[in-house]
Amino acid sequence: MKLLDLEVENFLGLPDGRYAFTHPTTGAPLPLVLVGGGPSSGKTSLLEAIIALKESVGSYHVLPEPSRLLRSGKRSGQVRGRWLLSPEEMAKAGLSEPTFTAALELGGGEVRAPEPALEALFSAYTRDPAAWKAEYFPCDRRLVPRVGLAPPGEADGGRLRLTRRPDKYAGLEQVLMQLAVEDGLQAMAHVKESGILLRGDQRDSLAPYKAAVAALCPWLRLSGVEPRGGAAALWFERDNGARVELYSLSHGEQQAVLFALVHVFLGLRRALVLIDAPEAHIHPSEQSRLLHALAGLGEDHQIIAATGSSELLGSVPRHQTLLCRSKHG
Repeated sequence: MKLLDLEVENFLGLPDGRYAFTHPTTGAPLPLVLVGGGPSSGKTSLLEAIIALKESVGSYHVLPEPSRLLRSGKRSGQVRGRWLLSPEEMAKAGLSEPTFTAALELGGGEVRAPEPALEALFSAYTRDPAAWKAEYFPCDRRLVPRVGLAPPGEADGGRLRLTRRPDKYAGLEQVLMQLAVEDGLQAMAHVKESGILLRGDQRDSLAPYKAAVAALCPWLRLSGVEPRGGAAALWFERDNGARVELYSLSHGEQQAVLFALVHVFLGLRRALVLIDAPEAHIHPSEQSRLLHALAGLGEDHQIIAATGSSELLGSVPRHQTLLCRSKHG
């Protein structure tokens, strides 16, 4: 699925109007759109309007009460958008046309039930890289330990994917540690059986994570899992030879590592990726490079990012930017 455009009326702090995510000449969906504007201009509200529209068709979790999405002092409103389906998705939904329009009424009255086939399409969640999915990176996203709990995305069935919860990426390092343990056990079993372990026989399940980290942080290498103070830890090596544990990386490096690990673990390949403040904790000289490297991690992505960075807005053609110009009380 690709979102072609969005029309809003009285949605929270988002200025009313139409927002297009397509090329002005060809009409094709753009792979990257940056949403700019001053403080309280509605940048984040645009991302939330997209989430609300997607959830109204098929929900990953509990759809917010539409009346709570209504701008203060207003009695009615709407979020309306056109979606483009792939031929495979058209077949699954039983549609003869590749585009369809979804609408979410924000005022009182009965909420229209979604079409069952479309609901199934939009609510389905799997980490299979071949499957469409949506992911929201909130502005206060962070990596934090989450010992003893299920890894993100494994047990929640997508429930957390479009939430603002900053801890929804907690425990990602545990995922990598488990993969390293499984590789070690496989190597031990191979030695026990054959008496020798050649380099070509040794599995490296961390390889895709290493490649993603290298793409986003060329000066940083994911070394692997090693002991630290009686416990296991995820270690990295900078190009100056310094070895650093995950939570001792700089805030900017942790942001890049978070993006890399999430993309691989959740299988973000043909996804709708919403990012609030992609420049958070990133040095201005690195912001553009990181965002474009991030866009290159996936295949057939649609990335819509809300940013206050003039460096980022100036790094893409003008037709790939949207400006929120006003605010509402």
